[in-house]
Amino acid sequence: MQLITSVESVKFPFKISHKSKTLFTGSCFAENIGAKLNELKFPVQVNPLGINYNPISIGKSLAFTMSNKHIFEDNLFLANDLWNSYDFHSQFSNADKGECLNLINSSISRSNDFLKKTDYLFISYGTAYVYSLKSDGSFVSNCHKQDDKAFNRELLKPNEIVEYWSEIIKNLKEFNPDLKIFFTVSPVRHKRDGFISNQLSKSVLFVAINELKELFGNTFYFPSYEIMMDELRDYRFYNDDMIHPSSKAIEYIFEKFDESFFDKETNNLNIRISKINKALKHKVFSVGSTSHIEHLKRLKEEIKALVSEYEYIDFRD
Repeated sequence: MQLITSVESVKFPFKISHKSKTLFTGSCFAENIGAKLNELKFPVQVNPLGINYNPISIGKSLAFTMSNKHIFEDNLFLANDLWNSYDFHSQFSNADKGECLNLINSSISRSNDFLKKTDYLFISYGTAYVYSLKSDGSFVSNCHKQDDKAFNRELLKPNEIVEYWSEIIKNLKEFNPDLKIFFTVSPVRHKRDGFISNQLSKSVLFVAINELKELFGNTFYFPSYEIMMDELRDYRFYNDDMIHPSSKAIEYIFEKFDESFFDKETNNLNIRISKINKALKHKVFSVGSTSHIEHLKRLKEEIKALVSEYEYIDFRD
């Protein structure tokens, strides 16, 4: 008896391996899948310039990365005893102006180096709503808890996203000609927008992504939204806020990701790495005991054997 509507696994004409460099950018949902790959020792970078939700902010983040353009003091403002930038996430905010600039500019340089060699770029749109400063009309990536009265809020139109992102994609393909670009829509509903407005916003994103796929080669779509909405629509697959997917839901969607992108060798390697990770997280009750020391020795030998076989796997952390 079929009790759910299954989303057919998408098969792509290429595979992601532990040699592939992958960058995830966009909503916090991108962070969830990116974190799973990071745990499995894939060379991955996740939101190097911070979480972003709307297409303009995500595009600006990539533009900073490609240009390796550093920011200066006039890009910062002081609020709540912290120096902030409207273009960057609050993770970079700092009481020291110089340190704030250093954190942002160092991250730009690191992401620039990584993107040059990236094989797969995953872009997770969260909302089509954007905020701009009333003072000069510039779009902001983070409002840093400033008064709502300082901003205008608007819903992007599909053609606005397509026009803006057509430039971004052209620049990406010049910057890294072999790059494969994947779009996805975050299943996280933006409750603050209101559920009706949220659905309208998601619809705008779907239309824009479909047009971009038709316009550009090496541009694809992964159905994370559809998997959550159709296969995991029960509230037991949500966190207590009834908005964000639970860890079980993230695991399930990652299994779908696995089916789409991993071959048998990669899966076998994932099993070996997962076994080591589990052993590393094992709670020890008798630290320094003979059994504990033997456990560590065995674990060290397992890691050594795996790294000697797959020299590109990094277990230094």
